[in-house]
Amino acid sequence: MRPGSFVRCAVTGQPIPLEELRYWNVERQEAYAGPEAALTRAMGKG
Repeated sequence: MRPGSFVRCAVTGQPIPLEELRYWNVERQEAYAGPEAALTRAMGKG
């Protein structure tokens, strides 16, 4: 592993700059690009 400046959305694969990361699921340890992606995952899709 090496340090980076972004993570990828677990649903869309879109890169999310760390300073803009707002949606994170602690239980799944997943990042989401926005509320739509988080809701998609919560609904069991994506």
